[in-house]
Amino acid sequence: MNLKRNNFTIIAILLFVLLIPSLGNAAENWDEAAAKRKANYIYLEAAIQKATEKSSIYQDLISYTYRLDPSNLEVGHEKGILDMVTAFDSSQVEKGYKLMEKYFNSNPQSLEANFLFGSATEKSRSPDETIKVWETIQSRFPNETDAKIQYAIAL
Repeated sequence: MNLKRNNFTIIAILLFVLLIPSLGNAAENWDEAAAKRKANYIYLEAAIQKATEKSSIYQDLISYTYRLDPSNLEVGHEKGILDMVTAFDSSQVEKGYKLMEKYFNSNPQSLEANFLFGSATEKSRSPDETIKVWETIQSRFPNETDAKIQYAIAL
């Protein structure tokens, strides 16, 4: 009887020890998911503030949203735009540009994002890089006259 009880105790302890790491992962996954849900709500509030032209609140909310969920490329794109517009130094411009570039590369179908990235490239990069970006945009949107015009200007 003691042997059965000891075996049961050992098995229970082993199961407990084996399950503890997975419970920790579940908690981490829960916290990560909760942060993403919170970021989505804050992003909605940021959109409201932008629509009501409260730009400083909008900027703060976008920055906070990005801190909560840096994997959200759309939020990263908006933060990149804000970083480039409000930059105090070249490192902030570079960070903003990189965020916009991620979105540009992952969302080739977004005409607005493409044009914003093309404009950002014109203002912060060499003429050769600008030509390459506008060439890419023009190839993505071959029927878009403005893309052809911007590409021609870059040449």
